[in-house]
Amino acid sequence: MTMSMPVLHRLAARWRHPQASPIISRFHALLDDVLGNVHWREIMYDDHLTSAEKEERVIAAYCNQLRQHTRYACSCPVRNRDDERVKYYIVFASRHVHALCLMNDIMLNAYQDHTFAQAQDDLPLLAPVIDDWRATRTTETQELPNIIKAAVERAQGITRAQLWEQIAEQHFMQFREAEFRQAVGVLVRDGVLHSDPPVRNGRLNDRTTLHVTVRRTPASLTREAAVRRSS
Repeated sequence: MTMSMPVLHRLAARWRHPQASPIISRFHALLDDVLGNVHWREIMYDDHLTSAEKEERVIAAYCNQLRQHTRYACSCPVRNRDDERVKYYIVFASRHVHALCLMNDIMLNAYQDHTFAQAQDDLPLLAPVIDDWRATRTTETQELPNIIKAAVERAQGITRAQLWEQIAEQHFMQFREAEFRQAVGVLVRDGVLHSDPPVRNGRLNDRTTLHVTVRRTPASLTREAAVRRSS
């Protein structure tokens, strides 16, 4: 489903002139039909919110409503450049988690490919030396290991496939599956996580279960600490 943000603002217009009230009434009725039980008036008429915040909240409320009828519902903003307003949101809903994981990568890649191409158009002379956006996602890849470790701590023995499904749902369009798999591999290699069965040839699979490694205090240090306390 495609939700145009300029159209949203136009249909949510307030009464400015008595002669316009029949038209505005039809606009509002159309929004009511499209958005269902979403309380869009409370959001769109809140003067403390920016236009972008209103749009985000309406779409979030719409996705929440869809989840009452289907398991998964998420959205993707579409804009020409990262610093520009959203032109429209693409909203999708599905009963199956595989659709969520598939759309996560499709939407993230499409969004980044588009905005990266626009950035290259702005700097045509530098286009040959500008790194691909996948190589510049340092902030995202730094956050991901902490998210993975916290999720495994909450669900010891979770499989890699289940872990990715959980992260894709809770952090939709923030990480690519390739980034996730690489981060899990590094955490296992560094001993932060351990796998069952143990990793062979450095490879994990989706059925591999993950656990947070418990760091044990060496016995010599434990005895030394006991001696200090007794003295």
